[in-house]
Amino acid sequence: MVKRIGTYREAVELYSPERAGLYPSIKDSFSDVPIENAEKIKRFILTGGFLDIGTTAESVDMLTGESTGLRGNIRSDGFYSWPISLAYYVDKYNLRLPDDFVQHALAS
Repeated sequence: MVKRIGTYREAVELYSPERAGLYPSIKDSFSDVPIENAEKIKRFILTGGFLDIGTTAESVDMLTGESTGLRGNIRSDGFYSWPISLAYYVDKYNLRLPDDFVQHALAS
């Protein structure tokens, strides 16, 4: 079974507010310090695996509404599935991702 990462309360509130409380807030995963190996992690997020769901829809920052400069694409490698917009949050907010995913990304 593929493990989905990157689903946060703030995004779910936009399309399914009644389910938003089931998900963690993205803010709880922000760090004050830069993420170690951030460039390699971002590269895996953007190019690892294969394009699972492609879209022309623009991805927007779920906190500010500003463009992330990315599309709302979802990638997967058969083990994990993730939105490519996670790279934006790693860069802008020092988003900490699950340790198992980070180790997987670094080993790729």
